[in-house]
Amino acid sequence: MIAIPTLMAISIISFIIIQLPQGDYLDREIQRLEEEFGDSSSLAHVEELRARYGLNEPLWKRYFIWIGGFVRGNFGESFEYKREVHELIWDRIAFTLIISVGSLIFTYVVAIPLGVYSATHQYKWSDHFLTFLSFVGMSIPAFLLALSL
Repeated sequence: MIAIPTLMAISIISFIIIQLPQGDYLDREIQRLEEEFGDSSSLAHVEELRARYGLNEPLWKRYFIWIGGFVRGNFGESFEYKREVHELIWDRIAFTLIISVGSLIFTYVVAIPLGVYSATHQYKWSDHFLTFLSFVGMSIPAFLLALSL
């Protein structure tokens, strides 16, 4: 019951944090173009871009445009990479999913048989050795283990 208000509060706080820096991306892009080419875009063109991206709307209206796009899965276009944002996200999530599923499969293939073996050979030297290895594995910090791999 509390999940929906919590998600709304998180989205509002996130949006406000995104909007906190002075100016917007269009201002920074115009400044970059002026520094790079020494030529500023015409005022009409700048206003057209502001209207196109909704940057001249009030804050509350921009929030609803932003959250509406998020709910529909329309994250817009990245100004930096000139690609759809969902494509950029998918490029990174694909590798994350491959690593996660691979480690999950590896864990099940290794952990379940070793656990069954350890349970069926209780108090034998192999059980003590596997228990020792599991304690060592649990005590090594994740970042240190990642560096060693």
